[in-house]
Amino acid sequence: MHALGLTGTFRNSLSNTNLIESLIGVVKVKTRNVKNLDYHPKTNSKVPRDKALRWVATAIESHRGKMRRLYGGKEQMNVLVSKLNTIDSAKQIA
Repeated sequence: MHALGLTGTFRNSLSNTNLIESLIGVVKVKTRNVKNLDYHPKTNSKVPRDKALRWVATAIESHRGKMRRLYGGKEQMNVLVSKLNTIDSAKQIA
């Protein structure tokens, strides 16, 4: 959080893993009935990556109404986005 330049309530919201662990649990529950996530039984081939990503995205979207807001994000979101863009452009150059 120090390297990203985040402070205050937004930093506290993002400083623990509760948010992502909760979302992982939701995705597990909502996709547990999807059989053969990696393997398609009829074609004997792997399931395309975009199909698996659609299943995960659908699970997250269906849970969206129950998700809580991140507090302090209005002030800090521009700082976070600009820092992440800087890091991303530095990785593309390297």
